[in-house]
Amino acid sequence: MTNKTGVLAGAQRDISVTTKGYVGRSEVELARGKLLHVISRVPNLPAVVECTLTRSGNPSVSEPAMAHASIELNGELVVGHAEGMTMSAAVHLLAHRLDQQILGNLDRKVARRHPPT
Repeated sequence: MTNKTGVLAGAQRDISVTTKGYVGRSEVELARGKLLHVISRVPNLPAVVECTLTRSGNPSVSEPAMAHASIELNGELVVGHAEGMTMSAAVHLLAHRLDQQILGNLDRKVARRHPPT
């Protein structure tokens, strides 16, 4: 079963979370909060975030919780994926990976604008 769980808009920032399988409301809110924190690193850029939280119903899967997100920041796409034993673990790992990508992109842009002299 797939359902769409709300859109948070503010300062041209949209966060859409879709769920597959059994995903609790608190897990959706955790993902939304973590993703909002990630995009807050770049406060002046418009952002569109699409996130999918999936819980496998197969008991033989070692990491049944999966989190996937794509973030469009001012025309640039940042994509991340993480799996975990729990949805909380998958969401935290996803947020960390996205955060590192965004910070790395910002560092490279600053280095290009201000080359060492």
